[in-house]
Amino acid sequence: MAKEEIGVLDGACKERNVVVTRHGIEHEVSALLKRGLTTTSAGGFFFIPYMLQLRANDLLASLGAAKQQGIPNESIALGIIFESIFGFTAGIRAVDSVSRTDFGLLAGLPFLPSVSTQYRFIQDVPVQDGLDFQTKLEKQLISLGQVTPGFPVNVDGHNIKTFSRKAMKLSFLTKEDRYGKAIRSFYTQDQESKKPLIALAAYSGTTVSQVTRQLSAQTRDILGRDFFMVADKEWYCGQLIQELHQQYGVAVLTPMKSSTKRKEQFDAVPLDKYDRTIWGNIATLYTTMTNFDGPIRLLLKRRRNGKYFALI
Repeated sequence: MAKEEIGVLDGACKERNVVVTRHGIEHEVSALLKRGLTTTSAGGFFFIPYMLQLRANDLLASLGAAKQQGIPNESIALGIIFESIFGFTAGIRAVDSVSRTDFGLLAGLPFLPSVSTQYRFIQDVPVQDGLDFQTKLEKQLISLGQVTPGFPVNVDGHNIKTFSRKAMKLSFLTKEDRYGKAIRSFYTQDQESKKPLIALAAYSGTTVSQVTRQLSAQTRDILGRDFFMVADKEWYCGQLIQELHQQYGVAVLTPMKSSTKRKEQFDAVPLDKYDRTIWGNIATLYTTMTNFDGPIRLLLKRRRNGKYFALI
């Protein structure tokens, strides 16, 4: 019977190596369920039917190279997912003795794989496999009616501190180190259901405009149709509009961000000299924008309350 040597956490949360087989894992899980156990995360077991509905187990099995012996790939992947949902902020090394049993059982394992075992699995999964997994999973959400194509899609980006930096006190890091050397994550999200559609990881410093093309292509593949995408990070707008205009010839209409400099610019516009419409006096002029080459068209009006409304 094929065997595999892997790392697991023992009763003192120390890593040790054990030799496992598929049959042995199934036998121990069955014995554990018959004997019963105490759990601190019972909610996780109610989550399992939803994972089955999504066919997550079958999809996760396709990650990385095919494997017929030892611990199943899908069990390691499910363990990582459940730890991120039900784990502790102090990290996996701080999981108590009660939780070690049920965390493993959530993924169909009678033990908790060590961090090094999980990392080796992640490193062996090609990036394309991860993207294919997300695409298939989101298409499954659409088939279940949990995401309805046709609604606007939001694109966003965030910093994620690396694992080693999470363990360091902020006082040990300069502001530049804290924000400048993190992983950048980007995702598109269905604005109606609030469910994410596709997520990408990139190096620190990557902006929304630099990943827009890939994000939009992946999202279109998932939805199976064109869609309206909104970027709500105003400090990326200039670069984003520049790329959309150069690459696709797209004309973008977006509200102008309010700032002291812009208000001074608006105050200098003689709105009374422009023709009056049913929406009031609307000035049509040109302005500049950071990270955008050349002038950009500006539409400006003053509301009844005295505040300005501008579109570029």
